[in-house]
Amino acid sequence: MMSKVLPITYPKDSKASQSFRLIINNKWEAFRIS
Repeated sequence: MMSKVLPITYPKDSKASQSFRLIINNKWEAFRIS
């Protein structure tokens, strides 16, 4: 799936990838809670 590719594709120290992963984590948390 895309989620396995993204962490490798984007450098971890890039601001874009940090905010992107934050958004993914927030969506995942919301999904898990509901």
